[in-house]
Amino acid sequence: MKIILIRLNMQTKSRRKFINSNRYIIILAVILIIIVAVFIFLNSTKKQENDKINNPLPFKTLYDFSDNPPQIIDVNLLNGTNYTLFNNDNKISFKDNNQQKVLVNEDSAKRIINFLTKISVENTVSDEGEIEPEMGLEPANLKVDVTYNNGEKISLLCGNQVPLSKNMYFKIKGEKGIYAISPGFYEVFNLQTDRLRSFEKLPIHRNLIKKIIYQKTNEESFSINILAFEKGRVYGNVVGDYTYPSNPVLLNNICNSLDDIVPGAFLKDFETKDIDSFGFNGPSSLKITVEQNSAVEKTDNTYEQNISFVLGNDAEEYQKYLLYDDTIYRVSTILIAPIIQGNFENLLSKEPFPLSLDEISNISSIYDDVDGVINKWQITANQSNQEISILKNDKDYDIYEFKEIIKNLVNKSANIKLDKYISDFSEKPLRSITINFLNGQKHTVEFFYKDEYHDMVRVNGIAIYAWPKEYTKDIMPR
Repeated sequence: MKIILIRLNMQTKSRRKFINSNRYIIILAVILIIIVAVFIFLNSTKKQENDKINNPLPFKTLYDFSDNPPQIIDVNLLNGTNYTLFNNDNKISFKDNNQQKVLVNEDSAKRIINFLTKISVENTVSDEGEIEPEMGLEPANLKVDVTYNNGEKISLLCGNQVPLSKNMYFKIKGEKGIYAISPGFYEVFNLQTDRLRSFEKLPIHRNLIKKIIYQKTNEESFSINILAFEKGRVYGNVVGDYTYPSNPVLLNNICNSLDDIVPGAFLKDFETKDIDSFGFNGPSSLKITVEQNSAVEKTDNTYEQNISFVLGNDAEEYQKYLLYDDTIYRVSTILIAPIIQGNFENLLSKEPFPLSLDEISNISSIYDDVDGVINKWQITANQSNQEISILKNDKDYDIYEFKEIIKNLVNKSANIKLDKYISDFSEKPLRSITINFLNGQKHTVEFFYKDEYHDMVRVNGIAIYAWPKEYTKDIMPR
C-alpha cells in the first residue's frame, strides 16, 4: 500500500511540474506573439505613411476651372521675385519694364494654363493642415494668386521637396489639406520673366543650307553636302568612309526640320556640370552643325553661316533637352524627328540616279556605254533655260521623249543591299552611264554581274546595292 501511495505521489508531482512547464511556454509564446504583432503593426503604419507621401497615386483634382479660365496670375517667390501674368485666349503675357506686353513662350504658357485650369495633386500628405517647418509652406517658397474669369480668386502655396520624392509640398490658402504636387508646378513659376519670353526659331533657312555635319558620341562623324533643292526633294552626297548620293526625300525632311526648330521652355544657362546631367555627352547625344550660304534672302530675318546645337536626354514626353548658344531648352521631338532618325546608313540613296527633273537644263551631256558601243546625248539650253534642244548621236531628239528617259532614270530604285560596300571590280562593267553637268560635276553609274538575276550598281565608284537585270537592260533606250 505504501508503495502505491509513493508512486501516486510521485506521479502527482511530475504532473504538476509538467503543467507548470507548459504554462510558462504558453505565456512566453503569447508574449512573443504580442511583440511580433506590435512590430508588424508599427512597420505597416510607417510603410503606409511613407507610401502616402512617396508613391504617386492617380491624380486627385481639387478644382476644375475648365469653364472658367485664369485671367490674372500674380507670382510671388520667397527670393523676392514678383511678376504678374495675363491670359487672353490662352496666350499668356506679361509687361516689361517699359510696360510693353511680352508674350510667354508657347510651351510655358500651355503648362501654366494646364496647372491652373485643373488643379491636381499627386497625393494627400495630411487632411488636418498641420504645417511642419520643413515643408516650406509658412512662408511659402512660391505663392501664386489666381483670379479667374468669373472673379473667383484662389491662392496656391508651394513648398519644399517631399522627402524621398520628386514632388513638392502644396497647399491651397484657407483650406486644411496638405498635398504633394508635381515638381513641374514649381519649375514653371520659378522662372524669371525674361526666361518666359517666346523664342524665335533657330536662324536656319532650308534653301541656304550647304552642309550638315552629324556627330554622335563614340561614333565617327559624317556630313551631307547639299547640291540642289526642289519641292519635296533635296539632293546631296553623304560623306563618311566613302561618298554616296543621299536619299532625297529623307534629306528634304531633315532640311525642313532644321528650318522649323523652335526652342521650347528655357531651363537654365549652360554650365560644364550640365554635360552629364542633361546627357549632352551621353550615348543618345547628337551634335548637329549646319553650314549655310551667305545669300541674302528677301526677309527681315538674318541667318548665321554656321549654327551648332546639341540634343541630349529625353526631357518629358515628346521632348528632348537642347543646348544652343550656351543655353539649355526643351524642344519637341516631333519637330526634330527627321533629324534624330537621320544616320549614315539610312541616308544612302537607293536611287542610282537621284536627279532633279527641274534641273535638266543643267545637264550638258550623257554617255551610255554598252560593251564599248556609246550613245551620246547632248543638251543645249538658251540663257533663260526656256528652250532646250536635244541631240542623240548628233541627231535631233524629241525633248518630251528625253524627259521621259530622265524620269525613268530617277524612278528606278535598287532593292538589294550588299553585305558591304565594294569599290574595286576586276571585270569591266556590263553598262556604264555618265551624266555631265554644266558646273563640271559628273555622275557615273556602272553595272556589274552579281548573279543570274541581279546586277550590282556602282555609283561614282561605290557599289552598295543591286537590282534586277531587266533594270540594267531597259534603263535607257539604245
